Amino acid sequence: MANRVAKKHPEHGGVFVLETPGDIETVLRAMPVGDVWGIGGQYAKLLARNGVATAWDFTRLPADWVRRNLTVVGARLQMELQGFPCLELEAVAPPKKNICTSRSFGKMLTDFGGVSEAVANHAHRCACKLRGQGSAANVLTVFLHTNPFKPELPQYNPSRTVTLPTATNSSLLIVGFAEAALKAIWRNGYAYKKAGVIISGIVPENEIQLDFDVSMTDVDKHKRLMRAMDALRGRYGHGAISVGTQGTANTWRLRQERLSRRFTTCWEEVLEVAV
Repeated sequence: MANRVAKKHPEHGGVFVLETPGDIETVLRAMPVGDVWGIGGQYAKLLARNGVATAWDFTRLPADWVRRNLTVVGARLQMELQGFPCLELEAVAPPKKNICTSRSFGKMLTDFGGVSEAVANHAHRCACKLRGQGSAANVLTVFLHTNPFKPELPQYNPSRTVTLPTATNSSLLIVGFAEAALKAIWRNGYAYKKAGVIISGIVPENEIQLDFDVSMTDVDKHKRLMRAMDALRGRYGHGAISVGTQGTANTWRLRQERLSRRFTTCWEEVLEVAV
């Protein structure tokens, strides 16, 4: 609520604090119920038919009526507006149970090389996210999509899920398994618009169950290599080092014609001021 007031009223200088019950009531009474985050157009119409015009009116409704007509989501929203938190703030995000990296291509691709580069980049990104949260994964899915908005073209939307011999967060291994899965589902004669990689079966990095064919020496070797890669990426940027199959052609990337310049994080794009 305070955020909305700060944005809509420039006189507050971009910051608005709701400190006292009186301040909160003033804002609730002035805000149309349809402007409350979480109340859509249909709920706004339902509330209007029942004499609810403002957020303050909404907080005065009987709790059982709100739960019956706006479900548990509406009941929680009402409690939040009344000052009772229903969702605690998370200081640290919990580890993800599934990680998906996918992108639509800047143009439709028909060659295996371009799609392969995209899948390799997505797989590498998934591995980086795994290492970032101290996890490893043993299930990997690769999927492809043609363009559903061009029904005149042949359509093909395959996927392949593979179980890794042992959980890992090594970019080399995850990219390798992703490439193998892509080869299994690849079909010529289609114009592909999107590819993605999903990893699951996520476990803590220090609780990996080794396979009989995987030695601890191999695991440690990959760990040391990934630490070195991550250190270089942290110092010189994400593109400083990559797996060879990620390629350099970048024919699959989005055009990003209106991408904002990175004034504070990229030397080549630092804002220049004429004196």
